[in-house]
Order: sequence, then structure tokens, then C-alpha cells
Amino acid sequence: MRNFFLRKTILLFCSVLLFCFANPAWAVTAKIETNGEDISNINIEIGEELSFRNVGTYWCVDIKWMVKHADDNSWKTIDKGLGDHNSEIRFTRPGVHEIKCKSKDICWPYSRNGSDVVSVNVETGNQYPVVLVHGYIGWGRDEVSGYYYWGGHSGDIEKQLNDLGFDVYTASVGPISSAWDRACELYAQLAGGTRVRGDIDRNLVENRDDYIVDGEGYLARYNKDGEVETLYFVDYGAEHAGIFSDKLTVAGYPESSHRRFANPQLTKPMQNTNGETFTEKYNFPNDPVHFVVHSFGGQTVKVLMGLLKNGSKNGYEGDADYPASPLFVKTVPERTDFVRSVTTIATTHNGSNITSWGDDLFSVIDDFLFDLANVATSDDTAMLVGDLYNFDFGQFPFPIDSNLLNCEAIGCQSQTYLDDGRLRPDLRPAIEDWGLWDNSPCGTIELNADYPTRDFADETYFFTYNCEQSFRSAGGAIGVEGNWYYESPARWLFWNKTLSTYHGGISASMCPLFRLLSDSMGSSAYTTGLSIALKSLSQLSNDPAQPNYVPETAVDQLIEAVESKPGLLDVVNDYLFHSNNLSEGWQFADEQQLRAKIEETIDSEYHAYISIISKYGAFYMGLSEEWREFDGIANTYSSIMPWTDSLVDGTGFKDADPKKPIPNPDLSPQTGKWLYLDKLHVDHFDVVGGHDLFEIGQETIKGENEQGMPVGVFYNEHLVRLWQLPQF
Repeated sequence: MRNFFLRKTILLFCSVLLFCFANPAWAVTAKIETNGEDISNINIEIGEELSFRNVGTYWCVDIKWMVKHADDNSWKTIDKGLGDHNSEIRFTRPGVHEIKCKSKDICWPYSRNGSDVVSVNVETGNQYPVVLVHGYIGWGRDEVSGYYYWGGHSGDIEKQLNDLGFDVYTASVGPISSAWDRACELYAQLAGGTRVRGDIDRNLVENRDDYIVDGEGYLARYNKDGEVETLYFVDYGAEHAGIFSDKLTVAGYPESSHRRFANPQLTKPMQNTNGETFTEKYNFPNDPVHFVVHSFGGQTVKVLMGLLKNGSKNGYEGDADYPASPLFVKTVPERTDFVRSVTTIATTHNGSNITSWGDDLFSVIDDFLFDLANVATSDDTAMLVGDLYNFDFGQFPFPIDSNLLNCEAIGCQSQTYLDDGRLRPDLRPAIEDWGLWDNSPCGTIELNADYPTRDFADETYFFTYNCEQSFRSAGGAIGVEGNWYYESPARWLFWNKTLSTYHGGISASMCPLFRLLSDSMGSSAYTTGLSIALKSLSQLSNDPAQPNYVPETAVDQLIEAVESKPGLLDVVNDYLFHSNNLSEGWQFADEQQLRAKIEETIDSEYHAYISIISKYGAFYMGLSEEWREFDGIANTYSSIMPWTDSLVDGTGFKDADPKKPIPNPDLSPQTGKWLYLDKLHVDHFDVVGGHDLFEIGQETIKGENEQGMPVGVFYNEHLVRLWQLPQF
């Protein structure tokens, strides 16, 4: 009897077990509810967040959330939990993606597992290509042995973004060229270069020894594989080249020294990491783009857009043999809708006083610097070093006298300007067609006047980030009270500083020597101070009847002192004692220091003229104390947006000062106006991934509105913002 009941019990148990396996009602299931709805597919906008919840079996069940992105056949686990687990997922890449909820019974290992899938179509407002433009002394993807300007120690930003489904390209323009010349080079990469015939006047084209003529009669040369390669050149404009050729001729150079056609290496079509060629896929400017630019890339794009919209202010820019490039010709009706957005990152919109110490630095090491440039651009070495780093300065003759490019610390006081807002000719560099001038406070005043964003009031959105990596000294054993210095942990340990300006714990990864050099940006001598330079002394008169009269002997003594050059070790020694003085001793924090230096320099019989020299023979920097905060290259205050432009509606201001906007990423973008997104607590190069050989590692972006994210994530988030914008 007992065996009978035992057999019955076993049979009943097996029947129940079989029923559980066979009956779907007893199986483990997964069912996705999306934003509270039972749907199998959903359309959303890029950047939108969805809430997913398992409404299938939830008792004694382990839940795993997985995603399979567009163009990716693999499932990746993104979240996990128990039972009716919720998962919040934000979609920051375009395309059709699948979300899977996978459930597993954790109480009874032999029961069924379940799964459910929802398709998510991530739509965009536009899918215009994004073009990255580098800053001063930058380089292209084919240079520096595959070490990328956009990414640095943090990887390849272009590839990371393209892998996420965006369409990104990287431009390469002249590292030290002017904003005009760089704009011409950028246009050539976007729209194609210019072929020139073999019978062209060789004074109009970059002078090289390796030219041949192809079968159609155009200039060519043999490439590295020994094949004939037709050359396409950058067209810098006939009038523009003529203007600066005339200036070079006055300085003793041959006629046509600024070539109209040069730098064929800069017309090479951009090819992205997906293997797509920009000029094959798009027809710019008929097909619009987004520009994301770093540093001097801002001025470059501003000039490009202004030329395409309004044509050249010089006139036609063509000649009888070669018509003007479309870049220089204003169309009727005017050209519109070719740039959807511009994003500037640490751009020196209103100039940087680093150009002042940069000019002073050239006075110490110009022979070395320009010898290096001369060697790097010569025919013999260009093919050898071009893949490593190319100065791309073929539009100018080499060697070139660095004194012609002199960009002295000319203050922005009103008496240095003409009625039309341009700097007096006698105070300009002999040749201002290069990058240092276009990054100076004086040079950017003219650029902002010539190329305002209001010309794009109905078509282009403007976004901006600025950076800072400095602190204000409160005095103490080291540092001058009120001056700003590069921020690093070592200095925080030993210096007495104002805590509110220091962002402790942030990696300050600038080269140690450059940290010392960049300190000058935060000093009174280079902001609210004064300078004496050859051009300022030229404002003194040798006519006793004039109020600015100073005896010629006294002026000669000052000129001799100003022209004397300290050794490089003397300059470094200056910095080790924190004098913030890279010049030949002629930058002064205040007039008292200036007068003391003059008294020390000229004979005592001329001391009665010290007041006249101070009044008429010195430049007042004319910059406010706000300029002293910096990121190592750009002044934080100056790099928000051009002060002649407008900000989006609703922007707040510190102290009701229109030059001190408060960043607010929650404001709505408006065409023709700047949206100030954030003040980032990183230095000038960390914001593009980091370029320091002393501290190598993944950079993190932090700001007033950013808690901290890897560089790649930062750019992903921003491109989401760009692709949310409406299409034209």
C-alpha cells in the first residue's frame, strides 16, 4: 500500500512538472513596456530618453537589458536588475536600434527563459556633415605619424563620432597662416582646388623644382609611386596676393612674392574614417555643413563664411587668365544656407595677449624659429618631413625676415585707430597676413568688424565654449598679488592663492616650460600695463615745436636698449623669478616701473623728458583685469564670443556687464546669435584630447555645467545638439 501511494505521488509531481514546461502560462516571460505603452517599435528624436519596464514574469526573475545598435550585429548589456526592473536609456546616436529585455528564472534552473525586443528609430533634425577645423600650429590627420590633433592622448575623436553614426571630417589648414589664407585652404578642401596650366607665369605659383606638365597641359609632379599626379592649388586671390606682394617688394623681395596659387597638399580631398570622400559625397556650398572649430579655427571659419556670403572686399580677385574662385565672388541672389551651425571652442574671438609675449619670444629665438621653418619648407626636405609636420607656408617666399611679421604689444587705446575702426598704418606689422596678427587684440577687432555673425541672422546657429586653467594669486612667498598663474597641483601646495579661483583635483597637463611662459597672460604687464617698442618710440618727434618732442640722442638711447636681445637663458631666469616678462625688459606693470626704466636708460641730462616719453612714446595695453584669467593660450574673458555680436535671448550677465555672460545650455538656440554653453575647467589643448608629453592619459571635460565626462562623450553630446537642429 505504501509503495502504491509513493508511486502515485511521484506520478502527480511529474505531471505537474510536465504541465509547467508545456503550459506557456507557467513559463518565464519578458515583455517590454516603453514609456508606459505596449509597443514593438517607436520613433524618437536624437538625445531623447526612453523608459523601459519588464511587465512579463517578475517573480524570482533576473532581468538583463541589452542593445543592438544600427550597423552593429552584436548585443551589448547596458543594464540589469530583478523582476519588473525599469531601465532609462538615452539615445545619442542616430539610426534604428533594438532594445532587448532578457529574463531568466533564478529559482528554478530548468524553467524557460524569456525575451522581448523593441525597435527604436532615432530620428534627427538634420544629418549635415560635421567638419573639424584645428587651431594655430595645428595639423592634419596625415601628419605627426597618426597622432591626431582632434583626440590626442584621448584617442581619435573623428573615428569615435563616425562609429556612433555621425558624419565627421577633419580639415587641415596652414598652422601659422592668416585667417584669410586658412579660409582659402579650407574652401579648397570643401569644394576642390584649382588646376593651373604649365605655361603660367611662375611668379604666380609656389616655386618648386619638381613640377612637370601632364598630358592636358597642367602642372603636375611625380608622386611617391612614380606616377604623374595633376596638381590642384589653393587660390589665395589675385588682389590679396598682389597687396602683400607689393608690401614684400617694398621690403626688398622680388615681385609677386605672395603667390596666388600654392600649397597643393592642402587641396587633398578630406576622407573620413568610414572611407568616404567629402567632395564626392557633397557639393559645398550647395550642401550645408556644421563647423566645430578649436582656437584659431574660429577666425578661419568666420572669414570663409564672410567671403562666401559677401565676396572679397578687395574686389574681383581674378585675372585675364584665371577667373576668380567662387569663394571671392558675391552671387546674385546672395549665397545662403551653406552653414547650419558653428561651434567655437577656446577661440580667441577678441584676441589673446599671448601674441604680445609671442612676439617678444620671437625677438629672442626668431633666428632659430625661422631657420627651422625655412628648412621644413624647402624643396629638399618638404617631401621628407611633410608627413611628419608641414608649415604649409608655400604662398610666401623663404627665407622671410621675421621683423616683417613683427606684432608688437600695441594697446587698444582709441588713439591707435582711424575713424573707420582700423589700426593706424604706421602701427601695423609690415606684413599682417599671418596668424599671430589675426589672433592679437588689435587684429581681431578688424576681423570682427569685417565678418560679423549678423550676416547670418536667418540661417546659422552659433555655439561657444571657453576654457580656463589658471588661478589668481593672493600674494605670499611666490606670485604677484592680483596676477593669474597656470593652475597645477604643485603650485596649489606651495602658493598662497584665492581658493575660489582654483579647481583642485583637475589634471593640469600643460608642458612645464609652457606653464611658465603662459603666466605672462595673467600679469599686469601684459594686461593693464604699458610697453615701449620701436613703433611706440616712432611716435616721438624731433621737432622742438611739437608737444611730443624728445631730443634725438635720448630716443637713440632708448632704441638701442629696446633692440638689445637677452639670451634665452636670461628669459627663463626671468620667469623662474616670476617677473612675467618675456620681452627685452620693456613691459611694465605700471607707469612707475616705466619711468624708472627710462631714467635708468637715458642720460641724466634728458630726464626732464621722461614724462613726454611716457605719454607719447609708450603703448598702454588697454586690457582690463578680467583678461588675466586664461587657459594657457587664450584669455578666458576674450574667448566667449565676439563682443560686437549678439547672444541668444534670455542670456544672463554677471554684474550686468554685456561682456560677462553666464553660460546656460538650457537656453534655446537662435540663428545669428551666440549660445554660450559652458565655461570648461580644462586647458587649451586638453579640450581636444590633450597634447602633453609629460602627462599622458584620457582627458576629462569638466565645466560650470558639466560634472565631468571623457572627451569623446563630450563631443558626442555636442553633435547630438547639432543634429537636433532643423534642416534648411
